[in-house]
Amino acid sequence: MIVNKQTIDELMTPSAFKRENYSAHLYAPYSIKLHRRVYIYTHDSYNLWVFIETNPKISSYNEDVEKIPISLEDGNVINISPRFIALKVDGVVEVHTILNNSQKPSDKKIAEINAWQRFCQLHGFNYQNWTSEELTINKVRLANYK
Repeated sequence: MIVNKQTIDELMTPSAFKRENYSAHLYAPYSIKLHRRVYIYTHDSYNLWVFIETNPKISSYNEDVEKIPISLEDGNVINISPRFIALKVDGVVEVHTILNNSQKPSDKKIAEINAWQRFCQLHGFNYQNWTSEELTINKVRLANYK
């Protein structure tokens, strides 16, 4: 399925940075790929950024995606945003989310994952759901990238 180019452009355009949570960790590394500073709030998001930034198959990405309305199977609509949307060199769009694996996922989180899977299938995107353990499985490699 061919995706509307305007939709991809909208997904890849970051919003202007506005600090929302002054008590949270804020990482502000400079992205070589984007030629700008990126603002990331959680440890897991920072680790995922490291993998996306160092992946040679990804040409561009957006770390601050606006909330997207997605309809659920029961007819309700939720507004959620992924952690990252990445554009690969071959033109494939990937949606990345992070699941906190330290606790059993709630029904809401399961519904969000299912919504993202259907959204990506509908638009022809790839979907990748990460866990904290997957992001930190090789701590030496991660530290070398940082």
